[in-house]
Amino acid sequence: MIKLLQTCRKICPYSSIRRSFYSSRYNGRPYRDLFSERKEPFGKMPKEGTQDIWKNLSPATLENYLNTSLSYQKSEESNKLDLATDVLLDENGNPFVFESVLKAQERISPQAIFSTESSILGDQEFLDCALELAYGSEIYQREHIAAVETVGGTSALRTAFEFISRCFISLDGQKPRVYVPNMTWPNHKDIIRSAGLKMRDYRSYRKNLQGVDLKSCLSDLFRATKGSVALLQASGQNPTGMHMKAAFYLLVIECTHLGTDFLPEQWQELSQILKDRKYLCVVDMAHQGLVHGNIDTDALGLRQLIQDGHQVIVCQSLSKSFSLQGNAIGTLSVVTSNQQEKESVWSHLRSLTHSMYCHVPNYGRLIVKTILLNEELRNEWIEESRKLVERIQETRQALHDKLVSLDTPVDWSFLLQQKGMFLFTALEIEQVEQLRKGYGIYLQPDGRLNLGALRMSQVERVATSIQKVIHIKETQVKEKEAEEE
Repeated sequence: MIKLLQTCRKICPYSSIRRSFYSSRYNGRPYRDLFSERKEPFGKMPKEGTQDIWKNLSPATLENYLNTSLSYQKSEESNKLDLATDVLLDENGNPFVFESVLKAQERISPQAIFSTESSILGDQEFLDCALELAYGSEIYQREHIAAVETVGGTSALRTAFEFISRCFISLDGQKPRVYVPNMTWPNHKDIIRSAGLKMRDYRSYRKNLQGVDLKSCLSDLFRATKGSVALLQASGQNPTGMHMKAAFYLLVIECTHLGTDFLPEQWQELSQILKDRKYLCVVDMAHQGLVHGNIDTDALGLRQLIQDGHQVIVCQSLSKSFSLQGNAIGTLSVVTSNQQEKESVWSHLRSLTHSMYCHVPNYGRLIVKTILLNEELRNEWIEESRKLVERIQETRQALHDKLVSLDTPVDWSFLLQQKGMFLFTALEIEQVEQLRKGYGIYLQPDGRLNLGALRMSQVERVATSIQKVIHIKETQVKEKEAEEE
């Protein structure tokens, strides 16, 4: 292949063959870079047998959060504690199951689970009730919304950014740049890179202000190229649990202290800038009902954007809301201007999803549909969600109180300003590593802790371990200062 290209270059230095190859990309990287770095192909068939095909393939670099899960699986400690997980557990350490889900399961026949009635085009009845949950009945009935089923939220995000990469052009005629907060769920950036899109961080929180830096946030977003893409999160900030009382929740954070809320008029100003600069807003909606214990309050942000005239793309995950992570289900929807646009957008979305998967898990879809279409089960699920949020808040309060009682040199009040199933400890990555190696407690590398997996009986152990790693850091700082003197 290399010799062929070199020959083409000599014969026709500006040939379309040469240009197309050297401009092609593999996993976001130009082919020319890959060939210039490697003298051997990725894999080749040996002369004898097939045992060494992949000997030249180097291991992929895994993100830190994947390495955390891998370390937990490999650990042989008997008392290891996984608080890096995304799943909900009950007080016995078993997967949390809603009673409404169990009742819905009883109403679903085995034949329905294995049924193929829902065609390859999807289950419109499921889409209707799922999207009405997100948008509200008034908006959903009024707007022209193109939608497809997805395998949870990650699938929705991956499809959304692939759709943007293929079908959306910014006002400068180029592929749009995606504006992402400087601290976010790591998978967001992986997904955007996989779609071949460029990213840029924007400032949103300043440590010295101990709150949202609205001025810098608006400045960065205002100076961006018109027609860019902004990634937003509806509620339940991951990884920080940052809480904002106003219209919607922006996926932001770089902080050790949280809790400074945008006022309603500030959100209106932000929304107006996003609209004036013609941003395409992608909303990640993964925790509806699990932040405030109210499905409508958790959806206020999305609905505010639409009321302000934004044509948003919504990546809805129902996996956590119904505790169905093992049967992930979600939707991807795009708000359009008219029926013609809706049909055109839908055709592209369906084409993309069909190239990735043909059907979504039937069990998760049936559970969600059965609950949302039955008033009794729907009300029971809403009440269970409220009680689950209360349990998580009680765990948050207990951990806060224990940390305060241990007299650590930290003002832990910011923990009580956060909302949702995640707690942002603000521990440094070295301290997170010490928790893992010294105490068998696994957190995400950024210091995120899953309160939905923390039992009351484990609070004292976690708080004491955090106090110890903070003390180690404090001792090291004092020793360094003494040496400098």
